Amino acid sequence: MHKLERTFCYFGDEKLRLKEHLESLGKEKVVWESFRTVDSISPAFGGKPPALSVELLFNSNKTLKEVKIVDRVKSITAKYDGSGKLVMDDWLLKHPESAETAKGYEQRLSTLLTYTRSLQNIPAPQPIKQLQKSSLAESPKQAFQPHAMKTEASVPAVQERIVKPVRHFGGRMGRPFFTPEQVKARNAEIDAFCKEKGIDFENHPPLHNLALKNLKRIVALCEEKHIPFTPYRNFLVYPFNSFSSNVKALEEHGVDPVKFAYALVFPAQNLSENLKTCAEQGRDAVEEALVPHLYMNSEKFRGFLKTYVPPEKLSPEEKEKKIIAILVKNGLEEKDIKNYVKKKAPETVERVIEICDNHNFDWKTHQIVFSYAPGTLNSNLDSCASRNADPVRFNLLKFLMLPTERFNKALDDALSHGIPQDYTVPGERENAVVEIMTEKGMDENDIKDYVKKHHPQTVKKIIEACEENGFGWKKHQIVFVLAPNTLLLNLRSCTSSNIDPVKFELLADLTLPNEKFNARLKEIIEKGIQPKVLSPEERRSKLLEILTREGVNENEVNDYIKKKSPETVEKIIGICNMHNLDWKTHQTVFASGPNVLESNLSLCNFNNVDPVKFSITSRLTLPRDDFKEYLKVLMAQKGLEFKEPEIQKDI
Repeated sequence: MHKLERTFCYFGDEKLRLKEHLESLGKEKVVWESFRTVDSISPAFGGKPPALSVELLFNSNKTLKEVKIVDRVKSITAKYDGSGKLVMDDWLLKHPESAETAKGYEQRLSTLLTYTRSLQNIPAPQPIKQLQKSSLAESPKQAFQPHAMKTEASVPAVQERIVKPVRHFGGRMGRPFFTPEQVKARNAEIDAFCKEKGIDFENHPPLHNLALKNLKRIVALCEEKHIPFTPYRNFLVYPFNSFSSNVKALEEHGVDPVKFAYALVFPAQNLSENLKTCAEQGRDAVEEALVPHLYMNSEKFRGFLKTYVPPEKLSPEEKEKKIIAILVKNGLEEKDIKNYVKKKAPETVERVIEICDNHNFDWKTHQIVFSYAPGTLNSNLDSCASRNADPVRFNLLKFLMLPTERFNKALDDALSHGIPQDYTVPGERENAVVEIMTEKGMDENDIKDYVKKHHPQTVKKIIEACEENGFGWKKHQIVFVLAPNTLLLNLRSCTSSNIDPVKFELLADLTLPNEKFNARLKEIIEKGIQPKVLSPEERRSKLLEILTREGVNENEVNDYIKKKSPETVEKIIGICNMHNLDWKTHQTVFASGPNVLESNLSLCNFNNVDPVKFSITSRLTLPRDDFKEYLKVLMAQKGLEFKEPEIQKDI
């Protein structure tokens, strides 16, 4: 085994460390891995796996045989031939964006290979010596069984220990060989099953790593135990025997596998032994917050228990006082502390402060970070630091809560677009929006006022999402009040399900989180619901019937109300009547979706705010979060205290 002068190098901007360097029968394997890790726990790595791994295999004559790069953040596994060129497989052909990323690694790979050779002192490649025909004739199997060949010098015992892990050089030990056609058919079966069960297979290629039988057994057990598994959970790519063993172990020791689903991917033996250790010592894994530590090997866990101090059991009042003391000690005035922060665990608050301070992040101004999981927050801020990106300037605050893989995609997108313009000059934002939409062929006079108030970058993203899925955004400008990412996911779901959101009157439902929206689509498909297609005459007749019932003449309502579906008009009228809002006078409320309008009016009622007296009826069309922030500022300006309903706290 070679001794390296240094055990780390760089792969582009990524810092790598040497994981292993093995030699066996003249062949070599060198594995580098990143210092960064992904967020999920993997039993194969005994913790969090590296974000990037590079495995180089050398032939006996020191020439490069092949390279395998695994990018776990972007869910890419790519192979390269002896010349360092990307080998395109079926998966990469189906995912051109991933193929482009993998192609970009070729240049970095060349640099890494040069570094590895110079560091290890590997001589220049020698020409392959021709074997004599006589030797091949005498022993035809020796070319395929090098371990059976006799050598003059015996292999030292130390090297024997090093050689043992190298059995997987071929990469197919213990696996049946599948043709590309068989692999494609197998993956198609897995995709069909995932689609049937509502599992997001498109964004999670690892689902193809295990047999369909394994996935079916896990899903069946989840359904039996009522463990959520959609749209995706890490345990779906875990071996069934280990998964079922973990479910059984947790249940036997009084740990809810639904609440602590992350423990289902812990090493099965470690989890079982550590739970037994807790029982032997009379310790409650849940009460003492030991569940996150059950992945350790049993010896390490026993040592950990000797010094472990469980979190304090405090009443809600005591906990709030402790959190206030922590925040005041760290320089935040008590009056500036948000209510939802006071509801968090003191340990979580301390950990988040520590993480933010390490990354020079202003948590006092952006207290929303206390709602995020500390581990995820730390990993995502690491990603920002490694790419010199300020999450505030790049408008990434709301993405810091996402799993690292999804956050990195948002970060890539933000970096590709550059730092968003501030648009501080009056009218600058509106002009930019008008310019974007007129370039897309829309008449400036047809652009709704509420659309012009949005950030140009948001408008661009929404247009891209609509055009990708063939949605008529010019006719249905209400989509511009939706969150771009949610809209994109929901429109993609409609496209893949061949459901027109307009014909099926799903425009209001596009505001729902993707998981709930998919459940709505599933209901439509399973029940065989058909779109309610009304002729223009029927539509007008039904609308007139509603207006007449409300004592309104057709000429008294705006034209855009007449373009709404009768069902939507009826819903909005019902919501306004329930909240005592005069919709006949303030018809702008019909520009909003029923769900958004209901939420915003409920928030007004909770804070005893009359939207008419406060002149904010036109703002009722804003998305929930935007309206809430607007109302907070408005009430503060008037010296009033904003109160948040319990249902909206800690979101």
